[in-house]
Amino acid sequence: ERQLVNEWRTFDWTLSLKSSTSEVEDLEYDENDDIDVGEYERARTLAPRPLPQPEWELASSCYSCNRSFNATLHRHHCRRCGHSYCGAHSSHSHRLPHLGFDGEVAERVCKRCKVVLDSRDLEERVVWRLARCRDYLAGNLTPYFETGVDT
Repeated sequence: ERQLVNEWRTFDWTLSLKSSTSEVEDLEYDENDDIDVGEYERARTLAPRPLPQPEWELASSCYSCNRSFNATLHRHHCRRCGHSYCGAHSSHSHRLPHLGFDGEVAERVCKRCKVVLDSRDLEERVVWRLARCRDYLAGNLTPYFETGVDT
């Protein structure tokens, strides 16, 4: 389960959004291919699309402390909620591939969003560990790597 979560979080949707379903219909079907176009379409829809990025608020003061932005107090935006914050209240960072950002780069987020994102990540880790324990007890545990295979 965790591998699937990691795959949809890091999937490059910019490439798939540019393609259309008509391209799939234009593919030439080869009798020797085992690919079923219907199954491909169904599988493609199983992975969730990224959520839309929030509109950035152009506030004149910080959303948390209400200090006015000026030449020395710069406005920053939380990449998850879009609110305007001063540097002190937007100093956290988190990877946001589910919003269409690069999965390798941590983006600026506010403290409130950081707490939500950390709790979501903790929940996913717990679910993954419980699934691994369940599979271990059932004797169906898939190893991370195959022993005896030298790469």
